Amino acid sequence: MISLLHNDVTISPVYGSNKRRAQRHYVAMSGTLRPTGHSKIPIVLRDLSATGFRCEYIFELRMGEHMWLKIDQLEGLEAVVVRRDGYCYGFEFLRPLHPAVLENIVRIRNSW
Repeated sequence: MISLLHNDVTISPVYGSNKRRAQRHYVAMSGTLRPTGHSKIPIVLRDLSATGFRCEYIFELRMGEHMWLKIDQLEGLEAVVVRRDGYCYGFEFLRPLHPAVLENIVRIRNSW
């Protein structure tokens, strides 16, 4: 299993004019979300950054709820719900992605 986590990521307080802490990469990739203690549900990720992701999820989630994201053959990532717009949710990773892993995911997804 490949480790996705990186504790030494330096993230600027604001990225661009959208007040994000890290650059957002638009992706359209499948994955699963699993609330702690429950079954996994298929999702489509819409964007990904070192600090989090945005996806569509068919069930209602509460702000602050913890979930596990699983993509490809990589280890699960714990994230918390920080934003909601209808059934589109924003999540923040508890530990940022390693920059090389993020770059590799984006490169692979953009080459399709």
